[in-house]
Order: sequence, then C-alpha cells, then structure tokens
Amino acid sequence: MLFETANAKINWALRVTGRREDGYHLLDMLMQPVSLCDELRAQEADELSLTIEGDPVAPGPENLIWRAAVALQAFTGCKKGARIVLTKRIPSQAGLGGGSADCAAALRLLRRLWELPVTDAQLHEIGLKLGADVPFCLTNRFSRVRGIGEDVQPLAWAKQIPLVILKPDKGVPTPQAFRILDENSQQKRQLDLDNALNALSNGDWEAFAACAGNDLLAPALQIVPEIGECIALLKRHGALYADMSGSGSAVFGVFPDMESAQNAAAAIGPGAYAALTIA
Repeated sequence: MLFETANAKINWALRVTGRREDGYHLLDMLMQPVSLCDELRAQEADELSLTIEGDPVAPGPENLIWRAAVALQAFTGCKKGARIVLTKRIPSQAGLGGGSADCAAALRLLRRLWELPVTDAQLHEIGLKLGADVPFCLTNRFSRVRGIGEDVQPLAWAKQIPLVILKPDKGVPTPQAFRILDENSQQKRQLDLDNALNALSNGDWEAFAACAGNDLLAPALQIVPEIGECIALLKRHGALYADMSGSGSAVFGVFPDMESAQNAAAAIGPGAYAALTIA
C-alpha cells in the first residue's frame, strides 16, 4: 500500500485583480503549505473505491479524489482500479484547500501506484480542470499564485513559522463571498504583495499588516461574523498577526515559537490547531 500526504494551505495575502468574461475571478496570492494534513493510502484493486475513515457514508463520484482518479484514467487510458482510503484532518469549508490538497495527493499517489508516464506539467493540466487550488497543491511550496490558480511561481524564501489555525463552526460559501465583493468592490483595500513579501521574509509583522490582507475577509465577515471574533481571540492569546485564509472561514495566527502556538491552541480548545508552515 502506498501513502501520500495532503497538506492544507494558508493564504498570506489574497488580492482580487479582476474578473474574466466567463465569470472567474483573477487573483494574486501568496500561499504556503502547512503541516496540518490529510493522508491518503491506496493499493491496486479490480475497481475504483474510496473510503473516508470515520465517515459511514461512502463518497460518490462528485468527490475530488474520485474525480482525480477518473480524470487520470481518462487522460492515460489506464484501466486499473484502486482502493483508496482517506484519513481526514483538514476542516472543510475552511479556505484551507483541503479538497484540492486531497485531489492533488490522489493524482500524485495514483501516478505512482499505476506507474503512469505522466509529467508534472500534465498533472497540473489535469488538476486545473478539477479545482483552482489544485496546481498549487501539486507544487506544494511557498508560491505566488496568479490568474485563476494556473500561474504558480514557487518562491525561494520560505520559513517554518508557528501558527494556530482556528475555524468557526460555520463555513463560508465561496460564490456568495465573491458576489458580495463584486457588489462592494470600491471598498477594497489597496494591497501591495511585493512589499508584503519583503515584510514576510523579514518577519516584520507590523509592516506586513500594513500592506497584506485578504480581499475576501470583509465579505466573509458579513456571512460569518464569528470570523472576526476568532481573529480577535488569536490576538488575545498572543498572535503577532492574524488573518483569514482563502474565502474562509478558517483564520490563522502567527506565534513567536511552537510552544506558544501549542499553548494557545490548547487554551482555545476544540477547532484550534497548532501547525507549522512548510519551508
């Protein structure tokens, strides 16, 4: 049986730069994988099956792991099956890319399991058709991501930064967040991702807060006001910086060291995860 890790991600910054004629929004983001992860296991079988540990309902064809397997079969003509088991830890509807990470991990895992001559570029081509964050999750490195997610530029700087990730009970429907943003686009802050990257590399969180941010935070707060409470809670427990990841509803806080992150997560309780960014 083969194993593959599916890392969650955070958005250090998310700027909406425009909208295509087909309705897809154009983005400019700083993204980094984190140690919070799901795990996939797979072995060859006569047919394709997917089990999520702890979930009594077998996932159907709409699941991104299943869709990844079918897309890989269609791209290569492979007729093999696989028994896939997912251990789920990343919260859903959180803006942490859990579904995309699982999809990317499934593509990598099945390429190895079925011994397919598929290049990384071809995996990215397949992945982009399945989800906007899948190409980044395939790259799985600190990156600047533009367009609708297809333009992934890995960056040389990367550090292990202690975090606490906290998710409110409610999730944010991504289409609704973008719709609110479109209706109030004149209220967006002017984000500067070039200077944000410099501040991030220097660990200057005051300067980072001045030029970074998330254009979807204000819309998400209208849908789930508890997001603001979670950000304030992280700061009360010692976070040097805190913001929302992706379209939410999960937020993350930066801590001076892993011990303080673990202590904060323990004090906050269920729904809080101590994690490290992946260098």
